Amino acid sequence: MVRCILINISDKRLWAEACSVAVYIRNRLPHSSLQGKTPYEALYKTKPTIAHLLPFGQSCFAHIHQEKRTPGSKLQPRAEKGIFIGYTDSSSIYRIQLENKRIIIIRAANCILANSPTPALANSPMPALANSPMPALANSPMPALANSPMPALANPSNPPHAAPSSSNPPNPAHAAPRNIQLIQSRYHLRPRQ
Repeated sequence: MVRCILINISDKRLWAEACSVAVYIRNRLPHSSLQGKTPYEALYKTKPTIAHLLPFGQSCFAHIHQEKRTPGSKLQPRAEKGIFIGYTDSSSIYRIQLENKRIIIIRAANCILANSPTPALANSPMPALANSPMPALANSPMPALANSPMPALANPSNPPHAAPSSSNPPNPAHAAPRNIQLIQSRYHLRPRQ
């Protein structure tokens, strides 16, 4: 199991951390000699949670606390890049190796994983939005444009640069006053007299 964990890791000196992660994971897997229970469950009499498990070597960013930043460093980075290398006794605390090879122990709340799509966006119908930080855009293709005051944006099947279709010819005499009324009502403008 340790060899599999270290396959994509360039620094093979992390074998002890990989061994520790392998033991941590093995203790949360069912075992036949325990009648399908996990060693963790046999010891602590409670089922283990596996929601916090991460892939070994996952890129992440560790938050630098304000006390540890240099004074007057408003434009300096507020996080350091590192890789995930293990767990502690608590499920909410991780071991991270920073780029300078220093190993730190950090709460999961102060650790941001890199290159991992948000679970809600992973199955997005729009691939460009799969990595978007805006979850509302993932489930529907452009819902904000459906109520647009501009008819060309409200109907994506008839884009503004395309030739008008014969079934629905544009009528600028009707569209312009409606757009002006919408703009006036939105910005509380009075009509000109």
